[in-house]
Amino acid sequence: MKSSSFTILIWTVWFTVTVLTGSAQPNWELNPQDYEYSMTITGKVTTDGYFSVNENDLVAAFVGGKCRGITNLRHEMYIDECFAYLMVYSNAPMEKITFKIFNSSENLVVSTNDTISFTINQIVGSLDVPYIFSSNLLNSEAKLLSFTIPDQVGETIIENNNVFLRSSSGSALTGISPGFSTSAGAKVFVNGVKQVSDKTINDFVAPVQYMIVSADFSDTVIYSVQIKFKENNSPSAINLSNKLIGESAEINSIVATLTTEDLDVGDTHKFSLIKGNGTNDSENSLFLISGNSLILSKTLNFEDKQILNILIRVTDSQGAVYVQNFGIKVTNTNVPPRFSSSPVKYVLQNEIFVYPILVSDNDGDTINLSIENLPKWLTYNPNSKLISGVAGNDDVGDYSFKIKASDSEMESVQMVVFSVINVNDPPEINYFIENQFFSSNRENEIRLPVDCITDPDEGDILTFLLSTENNSALPYWLNFDLKTFVISGKPPQGTEENINLKLTATDKGKLKEWIVFKLAVSIPTAVNDREDNQIFRCFPNPVKDKLQINIPQGNQKAHISIGNMEGQIIRNMVLSAGSQTDIPFEGATGVYFIYLRQGEHKQIEKIIKQ
Repeated sequence: MKSSSFTILIWTVWFTVTVLTGSAQPNWELNPQDYEYSMTITGKVTTDGYFSVNENDLVAAFVGGKCRGITNLRHEMYIDECFAYLMVYSNAPMEKITFKIFNSSENLVVSTNDTISFTINQIVGSLDVPYIFSSNLLNSEAKLLSFTIPDQVGETIIENNNVFLRSSSGSALTGISPGFSTSAGAKVFVNGVKQVSDKTINDFVAPVQYMIVSADFSDTVIYSVQIKFKENNSPSAINLSNKLIGESAEINSIVATLTTEDLDVGDTHKFSLIKGNGTNDSENSLFLISGNSLILSKTLNFEDKQILNILIRVTDSQGAVYVQNFGIKVTNTNVPPRFSSSPVKYVLQNEIFVYPILVSDNDGDTINLSIENLPKWLTYNPNSKLISGVAGNDDVGDYSFKIKASDSEMESVQMVVFSVINVNDPPEINYFIENQFFSSNRENEIRLPVDCITDPDEGDILTFLLSTENNSALPYWLNFDLKTFVISGKPPQGTEENINLKLTATDKGKLKEWIVFKLAVSIPTAVNDREDNQIFRCFPNPVKDKLQINIPQGNQKAHISIGNMEGQIIRNMVLSAGSQTDIPFEGATGVYFIYLRQGEHKQIEKIIKQ
């Protein structure tokens, strides 16, 4: 893509781009007045992995094959690069925008790989972070692969974004033109100045920061380059902190620490296992080196081999090396018991959990088993080595316990981790509802205990329905409020009947439970004419934390006292005639007596507190 000038001609409101080089440019046309909205894109153009510097190259936007924007490239002198400033037009957001590039040098039109969605007034890209119009996928890696200088001595060390190398003794560290290579398409800068391998000059009296920018601008990595010219002393020895390993040493365990001897104080070193003559490195494959740690990578067996030969090299920061062979002795040690059984990961509620413990000892030692944190619903039989049990609804959840197997010297531990999966349980009757009473030709209201039916499954939701015992609809005058559990209604005058009602609870799994109770509708009489057991009503019985007391109609207030088995009155209160009152019922479990008096009528009820 060669550079040359360009002219944009506007005839009426149609846009046509003319390339002055005389090449046959594509016939892309656009009328901005046909569209209501626009967005702008600032980007760079490439068709071969390198950014175009030809101002005659074109970029156009399309929706369904129709041109929605077109522009030449424009050269920005202060950064010496070419950019496309593309205005895209549309009448609706979220249209899928595709792009084409015209390479004027090769008279070639190519499509890009990416698409974007049209967003009204959106600004995409900038000079600092441009959008990339590319017919190829640009490399996203920013990596310095090599770095060398004239008169270099030894190897270049590139490690953890640091570059170390040294020049021959006496050489100056100024005016150096380093050679380097990077990941494909990456650019290199020092203090904002673009670097060219073997050409750009820098001073290395102090470390120099080289910034590597990936070809697609997605990644930036800074390398600190340090050059030394003084004479380097090579490492003179390698020290191994331990040359004795038990055959039971665990894989991935650190078996020794590496150090070196070097006259250069403060020099850094790298240890590695290297290939030798086949004898001095015969057991290299059994080990790894991480930092200055020698790590066991495979299991050992005293019976197989007692001396392990490894060959280690140490390299200092200037690339100088020292190599040393070591013979590590394997000792015969007791092998701990080994588990061969694997526990299940989950068990269903109400199903039998059985886990047979299978463990062996290669040394033939007697094995002693012990278990820590065994759930209460599980039992362990030491004779059969079976763990078994059945988890109930209250046992649903996650569990873990330890099984320890030990011989005379060593111990192995197996963690058993599993979950008890919940199964749906039907609702349960918490307590039954006593007979209820209504008076005809009056507004009546009673409140049922909201917890008379509950569900043992935590989080399950119950749906309630009140019907007659034979599942028929309620009488037209009878209502049931699902939120408050209040039954209300005004029976017609003269009504006197017993209605068997059925309260049904259904859980999310469609399992049901119900309570049948009697609603007695009678013609109201004076207080003194009523049966004693029809004057006051207290429920539920047994009670947990709240007691409901219903006072009959009349002109007199009711006096209520609550006493315990010792005859102590623990609470007094006065309630209005015809009222229904919820009373918090606190205190220890046991038997209590409710003393009720309204006018000349007295009544005693025995209540059990749960």
